[in-house]
Amino acid sequence: MDRPIIDVTSLIETQRVGRFAVSLLGWTFLCMLLDGFDFAAISFVVPALAREWHVPVGSFGSVFGFGVAGLMVGSIVFGWVGDRIGRRTTIILGCWLFGGFTLASVWAPSVHALLWLRFLAGVGLYAAVPNAIVLVSEFAPRRLRATWVVLMFTGFTVGAVLAGVGGATLIPNFGWQAMFVAGGVLPFVVSICLWFALPDSVRFLTLREHRWGELRKVIRRMLPGYQIPADARFVIAEGTREANFTPRLLFAGDLLFITPLLWLFYIFNSAAVFFMQSWMPVLIHGIGLSETNAALTTSVYSLGGTIGGLVTGQIIDRIGLSAVAVLPFAGAVVGTLVGVPMPVIVLEVLIFGLGFLVVGAQFACTAIAPVFYPTSYRANAEGWALAVAKIGSIAGPMIGGVLLGLHLPGYQLFYFAAIPLVLSAAFAFALGRMARGHLGEAALAAEQV
Repeated sequence: MDRPIIDVTSLIETQRVGRFAVSLLGWTFLCMLLDGFDFAAISFVVPALAREWHVPVGSFGSVFGFGVAGLMVGSIVFGWVGDRIGRRTTIILGCWLFGGFTLASVWAPSVHALLWLRFLAGVGLYAAVPNAIVLVSEFAPRRLRATWVVLMFTGFTVGAVLAGVGGATLIPNFGWQAMFVAGGVLPFVVSICLWFALPDSVRFLTLREHRWGELRKVIRRMLPGYQIPADARFVIAEGTREANFTPRLLFAGDLLFITPLLWLFYIFNSAAVFFMQSWMPVLIHGIGLSETNAALTTSVYSLGGTIGGLVTGQIIDRIGLSAVAVLPFAGAVVGTLVGVPMPVIVLEVLIFGLGFLVVGAQFACTAIAPVFYPTSYRANAEGWALAVAKIGSIAGPMIGGVLLGLHLPGYQLFYFAAIPLVLSAAFAFALGRMARGHLGEAALAAEQV
């Protein structure tokens, strides 16, 4: 007698948004929040460190650059690891890594030592990020996938907001070390909770028959009351591609055009995002605000990014990919207005809008990348995309350090950020056209399964 077959894809599509989904999004959101806090904290620590260590602020450009280089290494290495040992375990491992090296930064004696600690913390940060993105995307029904991913990833920008608040409150009262203590201890606490509360991907578990016992438990959590036959076999109803990953799979068939466009979009938008995220407190201070007000204004930038990310998810799910192109282009226009003499409240509105548009486009990157790749190497593909994006992410902060060394007015630096934003808009537009032209909307929807 044939064994009953259960298609986990249909189970995912029929699930209701309930306790399981809220728990999944809540815990991954919290993980992203800690990632965002840790990543942004260094931006607020740098002015205090520059004074204490008697070094120019621009010399920290290499610290930002090496930190992002760590993100690149983490994206590639732990994308591969996540496809081997599971999304859940890799996310927890990432929390341990970035928490430990962030805490160790409290005792950094020099820029050189801090540089390597930020590199290693970056490796841990991007052990967690791509695997959390993939985990959520593989649990989400197709109609809600972009929205779920964006909701989860808003934790990153909320963490950046909290880093700004921490920079304005913790540093004046407890010193710069307090930022690293908070960013180092909290991930260990959360990782313990993740071990018990976070499930592994049902799609990932389906591909590994020896873990079907665990799969059954996750399905029962996802669909309480669903009866699973004792002798059931589990399958994924999606187009088949080679299971053993090699980078050439990223360019197979229609991906030959999609992947380069996606990577270019990542690279140029990331250059602008990381340039502004790394140097925003310094740039705002250079315009004339105090360091405390500059930190709070930078939080407004991250808050705008959070709301922009939420809207981006709705745009992708309802309209399509081409609509994303308007975000970085409009961000370039808004950025050129910063620095014009204006009341502080108007400046903050502009900074909010800048975050909404530029960081919102970055959210689009994380939401659309999993669309094009199958389960068998989706985390690898996400990891490679995030890794390639670090070409821009490294270049942005380091170029910013060079420009600061030239003592240019802060507002002029926003002009330089407009260049990669315009380019990323062009590639986002081409990506949307390519998705329609080569796949069609119906085929694109099938790829999302």
